[in-house]
Amino acid sequence: MDVVRDGSFTSVAALVEAINGQLAGHNLDPKRYVWRQSGAKILASIQRARRALANTPQMRTRFRDGTLGLL
Repeated sequence: MDVVRDGSFTSVAALVEAINGQLAGHNLDPKRYVWRQSGAKILASIQRARRALANTPQMRTRFRDGTLGLL
């Protein structure tokens, strides 16, 4: 979305108005999204990403009872 750039808006209301205007313009001539991979490949990719993230320190937490878990 070209309309949203860092520091472009001085208020949330102006930002919301710009986003809604961009969406309204896009919806006048919408383009169908064409998936480039099969659903099975996309789901497999998501599962790999979740496993990789689960093994990072940022996603682990220690609960009050001392056990480890995932956020």
